[in-house]
Amino acid sequence: QFTVDEVQNLKDIFELFDKEQTGNICAKDLETIMGSLQRDPNEVREFLDNLTSDSITFDDFINLMQNIENRIV
Repeated sequence: QFTVDEVQNLKDIFELFDKEQTGNICAKDLETIMGSLQRDPNEVREFLDNLTSDSITFDDFINLMQNIENRIV
């Protein structure tokens, strides 16, 4: 579970890529985001392969990041 500060940090990062403030970002931006978090972009490959859309919401993003963190712990 993320702390309030961690969620805010992830929201700030998400919003950098949500330039039009639609509440969605392009799925391909996930690899860039992972790089900016000093994480391996391959960690999101399986998620991207299973997507049915070209964009993800902030909730999707938080869930993905939580799943990645859970794998590490």
